[in-house]
Amino acid sequence: MRSEADARTVVRVVRWPDDAARRDRLAEAGIPRIVVTEPGIVSERAGDPLEAWVPATVAVVDLARMTASLEASARRLAERSTPPAVDESGLLRWAGRAVVLSETETRMTRRLLAHAGAVASKAALAEAAWPAGRPRSRRSLDTLIAKLRSRLAEAGLTVRTVPKRGYQLIAVED
Repeated sequence: MRSEADARTVVRVVRWPDDAARRDRLAEAGIPRIVVTEPGIVSERAGDPLEAWVPATVAVVDLARMTASLEASARRLAERSTPPAVDESGLLRWAGRAVVLSETETRMTRRLLAHAGAVASKAALAEAAWPAGRPRSRRSLDTLIAKLRSRLAEAGLTVRTVPKRGYQLIAVED
């Protein structure tokens, strides 16, 4: 039996214009679809990574390639819709990837994740990095942020600098 997440990555085939309402429902639900058009009908829709328009005369091999591509896009989008998480051992998981973080990187990443999308102040990240006291120098936090950016890049994430406010954990666009 398929899970709900798996069902959302299965490509559906709809005929245009006969199944226009069904196509709209699938699009709204974020379900990948191939829209088969009758001869002479041209697609006016573009830009949706979960939709492909094809003529009714499409070759089976091309249909198979499109299906595989749409399913892969749907899986990537589904993986990225779940927030990143760091387990007790310092393993960061997100978008089908896993990255091992040091203890300091784990504390800093948890602080960034605590309020998803929010900006963490430099003071809050310094406190996370050095819970027992102050850093050795003024540049220590900058150095740790640079190392954290490098490590998080392996998972498709980065730490964005928000001038005069702090830092924010964001996804890197593919």
